[in-house]
Amino acid sequence: MLDYETFTLRNKGYISDIIQERIKDTKVLIAGCGMGSTIAEVMFRSGFTNLVLADADTVEAHNLNRQCFNKEDIGLSKTTALAKRLRSIYPSANITEYKKFINNDNAYDLMKDVDLVIDTIDFIDLPGVTSLYDQAAKQSTPVISAINAGFGAIALFYPHNNNCTFRQLFGLPSEGPVESVSYSEKYAAIIHKLSTHLNPQIVTEMAKAIGFMEDGKPCPASQIAPGSYTAGTLATTIAIKHLANENIASAPNIILLDLASIIQTSVIDLHK
Repeated sequence: MLDYETFTLRNKGYISDIIQERIKDTKVLIAGCGMGSTIAEVMFRSGFTNLVLADADTVEAHNLNRQCFNKEDIGLSKTTALAKRLRSIYPSANITEYKKFINNDNAYDLMKDVDLVIDTIDFIDLPGVTSLYDQAAKQSTPVISAINAGFGAIALFYPHNNNCTFRQLFGLPSEGPVESVSYSEKYAAIIHKLSTHLNPQIVTEMAKAIGFMEDGKPCPASQIAPGSYTAGTLATTIAIKHLANENIASAPNIILLDLASIIQTSVIDLHK
């Protein structure tokens, strides 16, 4: 039997025993298990083994280039395939599967005893994602939203102890239904603000995705493995530093990690 101390042994030096214990005790909701699968695995290998996996989708062949699934998983529910993968790493994990999309009717029951939320819900499901954030705000549960962006990732941290909420950031009504609001328009406005800071290739691909969102179609945006695993790394780092009570840039500040730019500029000449 693989015990937790042995499983996390090599974290020592970077994660203190106190913080590792907090990680062990933290119950995390992974809302969306496609993009969320890479975040879940990086968090899981860091010691977050108390997880709720929420998604109603199934694994498709085009997911395999960037999500933590195998060919044999095609056709399985994403929660089942992800739970199977994680338990193969650490069988003693406490994993709950929730094979439904989040909405206003189930958000409370799903989140009532959760300590931290990872949001990777599809952009076109504005009512669902708003229900998630409304409930998180009511119970002061921190939310980390992370998406892949080319060879990098973008993250937002909502500690829900300041004045910035999801509704405020995206210019939504302060309360009530949002079915009549175009999320693609709201999202496009955010991307426009970010455009001067993003690689032009990312802006181009996101513009294509927004076009599909306006048509109400599932987002077929080009996404690659380096971006997905960067999002996993970024979200996990935020989660660990949050539990360590370290300072983290929170919404409305956006955290951007562009590896394509970093490898060009972050250079140290060892000959000097």
